[in-house]
Amino acid sequence: LVGQCRAVNKKVSVYQQASTSSTVESTLNAETTVTLADNGSGGFIRISSPVDGYLEAVNLKQCVVYSPVGRPTVASPRRRN
Repeated sequence: LVGQCRAVNKKVSVYQQASTSSTVESTLNAETTVTLADNGSGGFIRISSPVDGYLEAVNLKQCVVYSPVGRPTVASPRRRN
């Protein structure tokens, strides 16, 4: 999952550690795209962009990207060589 794109499905907090009792680093609005930085554990997943921190994985959905003709498509996972 590392390096893949996801979007948040509602306004969410990004935490310093993988816990809701941790310090809130930032708040992201619904539909904000994020870059995954690990495979997740315990219901949390680390992101590296647009900020570095952890959010609850349940609040993520597939990214929607627009093709050159303006039709939405779901982003494909990146392949590794």
